[in-house]
Amino acid sequence: EDRQDLRSERRWRDRVEPYHHQVTNLMTFCRRLPVTLLADDVGLGKTISAGLIASELISRGRVSKILIVCPKLLIPQWREELDVKFGIPAVEAIGRDLAKVKPPEEAGAVITTYQSARLHFDSIAKAGFEMLILDEAHKLRNLYGVEHPPQVAERFRQALANRLFRYVLMLTATPIQNRLWDLYSLVDLLTVARGHQNPFGSQGMFARNFIADNHTQARKLRPDKRDEFRS
Repeated sequence: EDRQDLRSERRWRDRVEPYHHQVTNLMTFCRRLPVTLLADDVGLGKTISAGLIASELISRGRVSKILIVCPKLLIPQWREELDVKFGIPAVEAIGRDLAKVKPPEEAGAVITTYQSARLHFDSIAKAGFEMLILDEAHKLRNLYGVEHPPQVAERFRQALANRLFRYVLMLTATPIQNRLWDLYSLVDLLTVARGHQNPFGSQGMFARNFIADNHTQARKLRPDKRDEFRS
């Protein structure tokens, strides 16, 4: 219900003083287990929110192996913030290294890239990761509304549909960049990870109900559907 209920604070209280919204993000995730999308603006510390969530799940004995997928440039930031601010050890594994990496013996994380994960999901499935964190999850946005969806997006959708991970946290500052299909794709990833149907319906239903311009461009929302789309 509030910060007093946290079991993880002893792990990080001498290392970091989170903002109120970051603690609220943690509580929101715990109430919406096991899958959540965090779409805070740039600069609001989504990495800190993710570290709080991971720390709480570790403290409650829910997870010990976490897979973090992010752009290559962000790997050092993730590794440093997990270690310095939360005492969570993390190792980097890119390319073939991911197929043979061993997560830290105590609770910890493996950090990799989207392309590396796509190529080595068979090894990932055998490694026993309980939690998946997808940073900049909008990189998977082109699942629908394109003739040939990127293989990386399709592979991640399959992994989520197969429930390879007990907990999933998706992070993005830009859930919709260019087309309405961006949001449809992210919602689809969230719902398939829960084993649910996309609340927007099928691709055809979504296009008919919400897209006002060409279904491929999909840049204009039907004005009469704005409230329904938002809800």
